[in-house]
Amino acid sequence: MLQDLLYCWRSKLYSDVSLCLGDNSDTTFASHRALLASRSPYFKSILLGNYADSSQYIFTLPSPPFTPASTTFTLGYIYCGTLAFSDRTFDLTTAMEIFRCADYLGLTLLRDEVEDRIEDVLNVKRAARIFSFASASDVNSLRLRRAASVFVLGNFGDVWGCPQIGNLEFAMQKQLVADVCATINPVSLTAVAKSAFVLRKRIKLEKAPWAEHVRSMVEAIEDRLRDMLGKSLKEIVVSPSFVDLIDGVGFSTDVLEWLLELVVGGLTEAKAPEAYEALVGSVLLREVRSEEHTSELQSQ
Repeated sequence: MLQDLLYCWRSKLYSDVSLCLGDNSDTTFASHRALLASRSPYFKSILLGNYADSSQYIFTLPSPPFTPASTTFTLGYIYCGTLAFSDRTFDLTTAMEIFRCADYLGLTLLRDEVEDRIEDVLNVKRAARIFSFASASDVNSLRLRRAASVFVLGNFGDVWGCPQIGNLEFAMQKQLVADVCATINPVSLTAVAKSAFVLRKRIKLEKAPWAEHVRSMVEAIEDRLRDMLGKSLKEIVVSPSFVDLIDGVGFSTDVLEWLLELVVGGLTEAKAPEAYEALVGSVLLREVRSEEHTSELQSQ
């Protein structure tokens, strides 16, 4: 049965409707009035509604999201009930267009299937793009936004340095910052600081407006880091991740210097003695002991 329907569509056999993409497009798709109306609430309303014109056979679909590729897969789904009606595959851009086509036509199950496909290819490199797409007002996919948030928040140093994050609505940017700041505690502070440091370097030379927005987001996180350093420095300097900074693991020296600048920048007269004690005891003396240990090993 599905193969018969697919054949009717591909061969244009008994087609009685022509779908045009955009007002100035020469791209058209032959289809069947009865099938479109039975599968799509949108087509049902324009083909069989009270104001439907039975003599009209050419209908225009907005482009975008209806492109040759997205329309092919959307119509294939209407005829066959699956996106796997052929051996052809589609990229992330086309997947996003199919999602919007499905939403326009009222194809809820197709939306769900496209969400499955997009979630399957979600990774750090695609996270910002998928998060931005899911957050768009005409998409508003809570499922995809939640899935992408795992990468967007957990790897913000690698993910945020792009237009997709910098061009988000201010309320969404503010929420991302709040979510990152909510994770900052004496144990996690160093890891968050590393990500913020990486992000600062990544966008340092960018002059575009989106980069300015991201810089503002980083500055808000820095304010929270500075506040936590001022309140919980004693606990922070003995945490395993901070100890790794002192021991020079990876690029830790640069991050350590930057963190110390944040500490100094947030010092008050009342907090200065406590900060001095914590830094001398856990940072400076540890560095001295480390250097002495290295000298002993070299002399043996």
